[in-house]
Amino acid sequence: MTFSPPQLSSPGWRAVWPLLLDSLTKFVQAMHTLWVAQPPCAQRLLDFEVALHQRAGRNLCDVLMGFVLKTALTSPTVEDSALALVQSREGARRQKTQKEVAITLLGGSVIGVNADYYLKRGQPQIPGHLVKSSNGFYPHLEVLGIFQRITPALESTVGRHLARSPQSDCQQILAELGIGLSSKVISRIAYGLAIRSLEFRQHLVTLTEDGVKGTAAKGKRIALCVDGGRVRTRKSLGGRRRRSGHHGYTGEWKEPKFFTIYELDAKGRRDPKGICFYEGTMGDADDCFKLIEAYLCHLGAHLASQVVVIADGGPWIWKRIRSAMEKADIELAKVIEVVDFYHAAQRIHKMANEMPGWSAKKATAWAAKQRYHLRAGRVEVVLADCRAIPRDDSIDKVVDGCIDYLEKHLDRMDYARLARRRIPIGSGAVESGIRRVVNLRLKGNGIFWRIHNAEHVMHLRAHLLAGQWSRLMKIACLPREWWQQVAA
Repeated sequence: MTFSPPQLSSPGWRAVWPLLLDSLTKFVQAMHTLWVAQPPCAQRLLDFEVALHQRAGRNLCDVLMGFVLKTALTSPTVEDSALALVQSREGARRQKTQKEVAITLLGGSVIGVNADYYLKRGQPQIPGHLVKSSNGFYPHLEVLGIFQRITPALESTVGRHLARSPQSDCQQILAELGIGLSSKVISRIAYGLAIRSLEFRQHLVTLTEDGVKGTAAKGKRIALCVDGGRVRTRKSLGGRRRRSGHHGYTGEWKEPKFFTIYELDAKGRRDPKGICFYEGTMGDADDCFKLIEAYLCHLGAHLASQVVVIADGGPWIWKRIRSAMEKADIELAKVIEVVDFYHAAQRIHKMANEMPGWSAKKATAWAAKQRYHLRAGRVEVVLADCRAIPRDDSIDKVVDGCIDYLEKHLDRMDYARLARRRIPIGSGAVESGIRRVVNLRLKGNGIFWRIHNAEHVMHLRAHLLAGQWSRLMKIACLPREWWQQVAA
């Protein structure tokens, strides 16, 4: 069989044809040798197809990708962008010209490329000494989205798999794809990706303080749901190491704050093709609401036709909602606050079950009646029935707590009117988000997280499950100086 080079306009691309042809010939010969080594069977076919794709990625795709990368580094467009990037970083000085850098590709191959190396230094603070203010950088590589000496495609693959699975599972999956990385390297890559994305998140907070707003939510109905989860964290005890070589640690439960912002359709349900964001933080309530304000401004929620806030009765949520809306310049007339119906009904059921002298049948019947009134928007009837319950000192606190809960959120429980207006009355969106993002990845027997690692994984997984992974990678592939190009 005779191959002829394709009609390519670029001389450089025509020059790569002999290299690809040689690689293809060696690849086919190697796969032929592998297949005829043993008689065919089902297991042989399985192993051969896996090996075929692994070796094709390394011996064919990586060869072409290596040529593309080297060609891109000499492109005038990349050269101009790199020069602009250097000029935007004060104090950046070239240290080495055409320093060889090893770059790992998606197929697992490592190639050497030449790129200028710069170091950014601060002002001398001690006579004769310079204080390093940041790490060195390769502007040409950063322009192409290479920050950790791996291609963006490999970085995306590693980050996506670590967001889905533990390190050991992620390592096995990548090995099956022909990418041999240690668990430490996998963590370093994924956490590095998360750190850059989290820096952009902090950039959004800064833009909010500067009054910058987007337009993505213009004319749309959006919903904001807020809640908290549970993650076990670890804190090192320090001191002398144990015989195992590790420090001891203490474990404690911590509540990650989690929220989702999504677009509502005409029926009051989440629009599967509309806006959808998951986000969370291991910080406190104030940190969470700074992020909420940042996302509302980034989306341009002040231009939305309606903003629905749904949550349980957590005081840490409701006492901050009005302030968050004001900081996002959202007219309070457009804001509709809703206490999750199912949390309220659960609270009534719990109170009924704790009534002394009530049988299970009576408690269930009484709670079902109150649930019916609650769903119909007759909260005053529920309050009257609660106040009419004969009680003693043993149950006063429970009943008073339920009455206080209903009185405090009376204006947020007109569920019949809300249903007629096609406004959701449940916070299932955030409950589902917490289960999928936090519970199914960060919780488990014997799992303890350092707080910053939990933040990294939660951030990556939130973007993955919200369908925002391509957006995360778009941001992560940009130098910080170009973040203003990112729109909601």
